Amino acid sequence: MKNTASTQNTHPGQADRSFWWRAKPDTCAAPAPRPGDRCLQCASGILAYNEQFILACPHCGAVAEVGAFT
Repeated sequence: MKNTASTQNTHPGQADRSFWWRAKPDTCAAPAPRPGDRCLQCASGILAYNEQFILACPHCGAVAEVGAFT
């Protein structure tokens, strides 16, 4: 069979290759949730850290962010 790849490519068959990686996704423009913000789920509660350093809504129990430094 004749190679139909363009002669401008540096590698034979480069135009036909598929790669396993993906392009970088767009960056998220939404601000990170912070203590004192309104709950994103119920909009009634105010986000606050609990005893386990989980940023959660005391009204509905929705978790906005989890993480702790030791």
